[in-house]
Amino acid sequence: MGSSHGNTVAVPVWRELPFAWIGVDLMVGESALDVPRTMAGSPDRRTGDVGVRRATSQDALPIARFRAEMIKASPAGPWFENLTVFLAEGLARAEDMAAFVIDGPNGRLVSAALGSIYQAPPGPTYSGRMGYVHLVLTEQAYRRQGLGKAVTTSLLEWFWEEGCGLIGLTSSPDGKRLYRSLGFEDSLRSMRLFGPRAVGEAGRGSMNG
Repeated sequence: MGSSHGNTVAVPVWRELPFAWIGVDLMVGESALDVPRTMAGSPDRRTGDVGVRRATSQDALPIARFRAEMIKASPAGPWFENLTVFLAEGLARAEDMAAFVIDGPNGRLVSAALGSIYQAPPGPTYSGRMGYVHLVLTEQAYRRQGLGKAVTTSLLEWFWEEGCGLIGLTSSPDGKRLYRSLGFEDSLRSMRLFGPRAVGEAGRGSMNG
């Protein structure tokens, strides 16, 4: 479901939202970015000389492997099977989940950004529609070529097109430079609470939603 607000931004930046996003280090509001609207609705996007495409359910397995690498977990077992099914269903549904990817010379994914849309209670000046970036990862051999920025930019454009007024993510120290270059700001009001089962789980320190 796409938005039809064109270049007019009707939602405020995150500072005006009367709540803290639990577990988020960085946030950006739509008015913080000058987002081009010319690619709205296009399944394939080009950012500079980099080819970016929207992922399909067929990309669920390689994106799941990226996720496992990001949280430093083994890409095997029930959790990984559940993740792959979750991604396949979400990418096929295409309403509240999207991923943008870049293929390498051999056709294998080398960079990906994954996000979901959530609906919070609306208020008098904001819709409550929010985006969350779950994953941004580029294979080691292809880093520092602008690929991560390209897929993240395409994901942000999708969030804006879908009417989100706030986007959040949890960043590693190495990733903050990229996200700040795209308009994200540190959220000093952020807090998080892990459930009892999360205590001691592998990858807890690098959880990204």
